[in-house]
Amino acid sequence: MKFSFHRSHQMQLFEKVLFYPGEVFNLGCLPVGFSFDSSTGIIYRRRIATCQNVIPEILRKVSILKVPDIYLEEESWLNMQKRNMAMKTHCLTWTQYASLSEESVFRESLENPNWTDFTQKGRISVTGAGLLNCVLEAFAQSFLKQGVRKGIKIMETLLQEQCE
Repeated sequence: MKFSFHRSHQMQLFEKVLFYPGEVFNLGCLPVGFSFDSSTGIIYRRRIATCQNVIPEILRKVSILKVPDIYLEEESWLNMQKRNMAMKTHCLTWTQYASLSEESVFRESLENPNWTDFTQKGRISVTGAGLLNCVLEAFAQSFLKQGVRKGIKIMETLLQEQCE
């Protein structure tokens, strides 16, 4: 998925998107790593988010799905010199049964240096849950698509606030 934002290039703004403070499912975020490479100007951040388990109650009858919270790890590399930022997020919960990951890149648009190109990729794979594999993959895919749409709305709101 690729989008261009026709607004001024404010890279630090984009770090708010994944763990947006008003988001219903986000219960908290803990910074666990930070570094700054003075030779390249790259800022590295690592944080763990605690999110509400959004799996429907009917599916939580399966014991492995009956957890109150889901944990995600996010890593980001912000390069102000090259005006880009890369983010990688993956799920830390249910790693023996599922793999959920997302990669986002924000970079200066080739069309216009005052625009930002945003590219996002996601992967979902469920194994070891027997017949529930495809049901859980379908649910995760649907939920993540909603998350993408919500992320775009959050991005637009944050950009609007920056312009005011």
